[in-house]
Amino acid sequence: MEGFDVFTADDEKVGHVVERLEGFLIIESGHLPKHRHAVPEQCAHKSDGVVRLTVSKDLVHESPKVDHELDVLAVARYYGLGDDPAASDGSDGALEGLLSESRAPHTGSSLPFPSLVER
Repeated sequence: MEGFDVFTADDEKVGHVVERLEGFLIIESGHLPKHRHAVPEQCAHKSDGVVRLTVSKDLVHESPKVDHELDVLAVARYYGLGDDPAASDGSDGALEGLLSESRAPHTGSSLPFPSLVER
């Protein structure tokens, strides 16, 4: 996946994949300075030698930037993958499930998104 160009749902090129990390694709864009954003692997699929996203260019560019480390919680919440942080019991049940799954070691066919695995 690294090095693949990335196109959004509105057919705009937003950069290229530089890394896969904790269930997210890290996409680098821009010239100088370069910017990095994380997109959930659930929002991406490989097609004709590129990665296609199911989200818009604006959504990607307005997402939390990945500077020195990935803030999984912030990015997951941004893309709506977590429970409502204002929930009365204060739990992030679905988000905790995502976080524990994304940190589990992945081997062979047990990858959560096999469509992203290079053939």
